[in-house]
Amino acid sequence: MLYNKYKPVFLDDYKIHLNIIPKLKNICKKDISNILVYGPKGSGKLTLVKSLLNTYYKTDIQLKTKLVKINSKELLFKESKYYFEIVLDNYYNKKKFEELLSYLCSSSDINNKFKLIIIKNIEYISSESLRIIKYFIEKKYNNIRFIFITSNIANINSFFKGFFLLLRVPYPNKDELYNFVLPIYDMNKSKIKSIIQTNNNLTSLFSLLEINSINNYICPYKTITNKFIKLIISKKINNILKIRELLYTIMSKNYNLKEICLNILKQILNSECNKKKEIIELYTKYDNTNQSFKNIIHIETLLINIIKLYNI
Repeated sequence: MLYNKYKPVFLDDYKIHLNIIPKLKNICKKDISNILVYGPKGSGKLTLVKSLLNTYYKTDIQLKTKLVKINSKELLFKESKYYFEIVLDNYYNKKKFEELLSYLCSSSDINNKFKLIIIKNIEYISSESLRIIKYFIEKKYNNIRFIFITSNIANINSFFKGFFLLLRVPYPNKDELYNFVLPIYDMNKSKIKSIIQTNNNLTSLFSLLEINSINNYICPYKTITNKFIKLIISKKINNILKIRELLYTIMSKNYNLKEICLNILKQILNSECNKKKEIIELYTKYDNTNQSFKNIIHIETLLINIIKLYNI
């Protein structure tokens, strides 16, 4: 995606959220404490947190996905030399999370002054998980710090609000957004303004900008994209197995699954389909959740749901 090329790495790279950046720079002047970052979905909370940590550690931190087995259970998370990252959702097994949390807190993979754990969507934790986190916050502050991210602060236990530095991240200013995206996307200025004015959610906004900008370059996966389109528009539910086989075939060749998915979406939206709004909503949901599971699973789910829409 074009946006990834221009995505802020350090706090000084930011062209949006300019009212928040000075607060984050002040945080970097001392040790990172426990932080609770809250704001509406798609306001850019996780990106801000990562830029904060890149600035604090003075490097572009690279994360890698790691899978560990504990008590015969597979536990998935991301790690770097500086911090761990967990993304929760409705499907995340609560018991697995508790075991993963205990594993990370006892891990020696991070040898900095303190161990830092980012947990996105903290509102999904169970009461037992809350008890475990409380223990580490109260007893292990010198060794373990947390950054929680939530889009629903009303559901956050008051304990955290008392122990954590609170940082609110609202939707970015529209003028700042316009000035940021204008040099990125080769599109009509009025079209860009229209997309920005009707979309607060950054994930949805950049997805729409990507979709509309695809007209300006040649798709490197045209043949594969056309195969998917034929399977989708044929309106046959039994094509799901064929889609799954095709997905695993292209994954084995290290093709860019997300770019293929984006081109599929663009072709559908340029067709006579009467479910365009619903399909865009499906894609936005996929784009919001693909961090927590393997990409291919969410792409398959997206394409299956698009087939279902065609059959309504």
